[in-house]
Amino acid sequence: MEIIKQCEIPYHVRQLSELCSRFLGPPEKKEDLQRKLNRYLAGYKGEKSLDYFLSLIPEKEVLALHQIRLKGGAHHFEIDCIILTTRALLILEVKHIAGVLSFHSKINQLVRSIDGEEQRLPDPITQADRLHVQLQVWLTARKLGPIPIEKQVVITSPRSILDTRDSDEKFFKIACLIERVPHRISEILRRHPQKLFTLPQIKSIARKLCKAHEPLIQNVYEVYNVQPEQIHRGVQCSSCGIFGMDRKKGKWVCPECGHSSTKAHLRCLKSYVLLNGSSITNRQCRDFLRLKSDSIARKLLQKMNLPSTGKFKDRIYHLPIE
Repeated sequence: MEIIKQCEIPYHVRQLSELCSRFLGPPEKKEDLQRKLNRYLAGYKGEKSLDYFLSLIPEKEVLALHQIRLKGGAHHFEIDCIILTTRALLILEVKHIAGVLSFHSKINQLVRSIDGEEQRLPDPITQADRLHVQLQVWLTARKLGPIPIEKQVVITSPRSILDTRDSDEKFFKIACLIERVPHRISEILRRHPQKLFTLPQIKSIARKLCKAHEPLIQNVYEVYNVQPEQIHRGVQCSSCGIFGMDRKKGKWVCPECGHSSTKAHLRCLKSYVLLNGSSITNRQCRDFLRLKSDSIARKLLQKMNLPSTGKFKDRIYHLPIE
């Protein structure tokens, strides 16, 4: 087993994390943002926990790609994990949900019961079916195949209890707890004994999937209904955490704890990219870093050797998206 694309915190989750850390608005709004962030991080934790169980798969000609987001027609679709083998391809739809999970197959409904409350959630079986079709269409359009595609819904939370009284045979076939993932993959390989591809061929398909991956990049102000004025500006001290380090004699100095740094603005500009996008002018840099001098802002940007467009006062610098 080889993991080609690692499981990382998605870009839009990093954007929300930065928004939470710099948000100055009402406390109840910040609590709501933090709850949303916690849900995203729980999902990431579930996907990340797959790695251990994937490492238990003995077969060598097996590749894994985490978090692949592809453009299919007018819409994007995202697959939590794709397993590629020389015999078949497997979609893993990961669910990190605590509580009693009741799967009602006849009406394609998932109900979660937790803390005395019931909540209807999107049916993961239906989601897996939809992803199966979308990926098949995507591969066919690029003449990659034909490839047999299987799917599995993986429940990763140790606080999940499955109520399967209203589940049909299909559910038991394509849903499992995370501990069963290696066994399910072995079962699927036994169902597809014929080798259709060589290892270099599936590595080529994996590279094409990675190249086509388009991370979700959001306008956080629109998505979360936040005003730019509600964001902490300034360079954050890595020692005490306050915003608003002062620029003195070529260094950033914290007015609270006295910590100093020559590169603290680099982290601040990464925050700027997450919140505002990669394009920045001298004025925007000066404003976000809370600098009083145009010339200092310009020197800091020029020292980074950034690509730019325009001239003089109209110059726009292009920060890297990481």
